[in-house]
Amino acid sequence: MRYILIFICLFQALPATSQESNQSQIVKGIVQNTKKAGIAGANVFIDGSYDGATTDRNGHFSFSSAQTDSVLLQVTAMGFEAKSIWLQIPLSESLVFTLIEDQHIIPEVVVKAGEFRIGNQANAALSALDIVSTAGSMGNIIAALQTLPGAQVAGENGRLMVRGGDPHETQTYINGIRVGQPYTISGNNLPVRGRFSPMLFQGTNFSTGAYSAEFGNALSSILNLNTSPEPEDAKTDLSISALGLAAGHTSRMGKTSVSVNTNYISLKPFTKLFKQNIDWTQPYEQWSGEAVIRRRSEKHALNVYASFAGERVGFRDYQADFARDVETHVRSHNLYTNASYTRYLANNWKWDLGIGAGYMQRTATLDTLQIPNKTKDLHIKNKWSKSVNNSFRYFFGLDYFYQNYQEKVSFGSITTPAYGFTNQIAAGFGELSYRIFPKWHLDAGMRYTLNTQAVSFLEPRAALSFQLDKQQTASLSYGIFHQQPTEDIQKFQPDLPWQMANHLILQYSYATAGKQLRLELFRKSYAQLVRFERGDPNFARPYHTDGDGSVNGLDVFWRDNRSVRNLQYWISYSWTHARKWERDYAFAVQPPYVAEHYGSLVAKYWISSLRSQVGITNTISSGRPYHDPNQAGYVQEFTKPINTLSMNWSYLITQQKIIHISVSNVLGNEPVYSYQYAQNRNAAGVFDRQAMTPTAKRFVFVGFFWTISRNKKDNQLDNL
Repeated sequence: MRYILIFICLFQALPATSQESNQSQIVKGIVQNTKKAGIAGANVFIDGSYDGATTDRNGHFSFSSAQTDSVLLQVTAMGFEAKSIWLQIPLSESLVFTLIEDQHIIPEVVVKAGEFRIGNQANAALSALDIVSTAGSMGNIIAALQTLPGAQVAGENGRLMVRGGDPHETQTYINGIRVGQPYTISGNNLPVRGRFSPMLFQGTNFSTGAYSAEFGNALSSILNLNTSPEPEDAKTDLSISALGLAAGHTSRMGKTSVSVNTNYISLKPFTKLFKQNIDWTQPYEQWSGEAVIRRRSEKHALNVYASFAGERVGFRDYQADFARDVETHVRSHNLYTNASYTRYLANNWKWDLGIGAGYMQRTATLDTLQIPNKTKDLHIKNKWSKSVNNSFRYFFGLDYFYQNYQEKVSFGSITTPAYGFTNQIAAGFGELSYRIFPKWHLDAGMRYTLNTQAVSFLEPRAALSFQLDKQQTASLSYGIFHQQPTEDIQKFQPDLPWQMANHLILQYSYATAGKQLRLELFRKSYAQLVRFERGDPNFARPYHTDGDGSVNGLDVFWRDNRSVRNLQYWISYSWTHARKWERDYAFAVQPPYVAEHYGSLVAKYWISSLRSQVGITNTISSGRPYHDPNQAGYVQEFTKPINTLSMNWSYLITQQKIIHISVSNVLGNEPVYSYQYAQNRNAAGVFDRQAMTPTAKRFVFVGFFWTISRNKKDNQLDNL
């Protein structure tokens, strides 16, 4: 049921950005070496913004910016010492930067195996615009990430899976602070969506394995979203479509900016216009809002983010266990706040303090069965960083995590005792970056974790990179990682040992102007995986932690923005050979949520004569395994391969008025993601089954977007 909720939070991709009400100014100049020769391919950008450019072959650059306050301009180039300078825009003359060559510098473009950088940062694989404008993503970070190698999104739940890991093995962070509830609500086989707009974030670090010692409690991956600092122009964004309304506004007062936006979404019109494979009693409905307060100066930066969301959905769907339609209702209220403070100290020290708190109240009703639960999350981080010289940097810090989960079940007038758990975790971490030789770079770290059950462990991490030449890099990464069992198991038995995984990744990377190639071989070994008897987890089952497994594979990524004018595209492919003995599996098998082969093509083209941007996304995956209890053997069947083509078109009526059209599953394929079987035989001695399919064959979206600003140039094209 992949498509019905893929667009539910489209307007969450329409953030209000605070910007100063001034006309755009031109920033231009030249970057040269000590011999006065221009440096091609240098990056020149305003720190904490999307404004910037890459120098041409003669070292010249030029870009526009609406900022008029004091800004920090950064200049970086491979093989040269970076340079930064505070400037006051508008400028009275062209800029000239002379960079000093340094063979021992730690370049910002070091490529680490298993890491994808997204946004305005060195060696970024994708930008925030790439995320929101990818056909089929509808501004959903999770849906767009599935076009990167190593990542898959199961159509029946919409959650991110990385290199053979289930969705719970990936953790989401904002500014290094963990987000306890990163997805919207869901019912039986209804896909979820990421809660956060990609345009709120300056950069995204998506790790497909062997991630930094700064993070923990994730067996496979972390997704770290870094919010952008204060934007540039005051403006108001309005949008309307058949799905709902959205409005946002930004203002700036001196060095402080405030952004707010609110959204209302209802799928009721869509369910009336298009044939559904499900009987909706309450089509998905959401009302949400968010606010960002930012303050910056030369010595400090403060960023406060807060959001709320209320959601509800109801439907009748066939359940194999009941051999009839079952009515399901889900309601939730979610609150989340995140505050981060950065202080720049003397002698190249930096202090980061962050805190994140979340609250989720959710009630699911299935016929007469009612399951209310509450989750409270808290994360506090204290981090210190030091840059000793161009060859040596390090950081260290402390983490504190708190999580409380409570749930109880009622059958009509019968209520079971409440069950749940409380976790308190403390962790210390440290990591250094050192250029041991001119072409060799080492990252080495260690993380120590201790929880309330007196369970403690050390997790070493390391990455070694070798720069073959200016365009080519080879790297090797290794790490040990632990994670607590999932909530559906912890609530019945909270004292189980942590699960464990070892990562080993070998990467080759080639990057030149507008083109990038990445090849990665990886191996992931599991231990202490949780197992239980056949069926879903419950309080009466015994649990064991003797499960294990391994995942071997190959990831390929190619991107080209230069070969054809106005065209950018990328191609990714993943081969994932996974065998895991976990949950209720009889022995180690390919998990039912993993497709062994998964590939995607994303292309975007700007048509100047039509004032339009068009895009396509095509994903194809091999069939997934499933167990048919009506046949001999175990996990003996595979679903058919799935091919999905999505397209979008954005048309600029004027510079500030846009019509956006998006179509998912253009070919009208009818994929089957898997099958659910009844746990008991029917009267004929057969296990009934239910196919897991999309709730609708395709989705067609039409929306109108209007931006109001003094400069008459801002628009919401970046949000589509």
